[in-house]
Amino acid sequence: MSGFYDRIIKLSLFGKILFCFCISAGAALIVLMLPAVMSRIMNIGVFIGIAGGAALIAAGFAVPYAKGGESGKIRVLCRIYLAAAGIAVALMLTVSGFMLAVIFTAPEVPSDRTAVVLGCQVYDSGPSVMLKNRLDTAYEYLSASPDVVCIVSGGKGESEPVTEASAMKEYLVSRGIDESRILCEDKSATTEQNLEYSAKLIEEKGLSKSTVIISDGFHLARAKLIADKLGLDSRFLACDTPLHLLLPYWLREIAGVCYYAVA
Repeated sequence: MSGFYDRIIKLSLFGKILFCFCISAGAALIVLMLPAVMSRIMNIGVFIGIAGGAALIAAGFAVPYAKGGESGKIRVLCRIYLAAAGIAVALMLTVSGFMLAVIFTAPEVPSDRTAVVLGCQVYDSGPSVMLKNRLDTAYEYLSASPDVVCIVSGGKGESEPVTEASAMKEYLVSRGIDESRILCEDKSATTEQNLEYSAKLIEEKGLSKSTVIISDGFHLARAKLIADKLGLDSRFLACDTPLHLLLPYWLREIAGVCYYAVA
């Protein structure tokens, strides 16, 4: 190990900063995944967080060997690895910038649009915390816009007792929204299907194709890409996301946006 420490000491200031950043950022990323793991949430975002954290730590250990070494092959491989890691980080930051832009640069939402609420997990006890947040945001919009019709979108997952749409409608009605204003799209299993089937329902019912899509902020960039493809004139309302779940779902959506953009 003394040889490794000697290599670190001989690094330039930039090299030392890069080494420290990779190790600390990688460790932090793994630690930040623990609340989601403890909540038994294991989605692709958690995997990306853990694997990405490990990859960053490995990149940190590659830094001292990228400058020089006993083997030219080791130096070249370390440089290739660091370049690939840099490209991956740059891509994630670019997509994150797009996601933030959808959240924070969205124009004000008029009060005459068809509301579409994207579904989320439903438990035996009712909507999950994330779904309640989406519905509470929808409730505020519907209360301020008494003529707006709302589509609640989401089918029944394998572990769900009822369709997401029916649970969403029941929640909104319990809060005082007239059930005649709520239409259920209860066949979808993905975000793309949420919006595709909702668009068909809008067409069938002769509703306005000017929509306001309501979901968590991390979800809206992919929703925008899909809505644009479907020809919907959409605005967006972001609800709050539980802090301990934000990063895993944000990482998941980075993967989702990238996949949808190239698919």
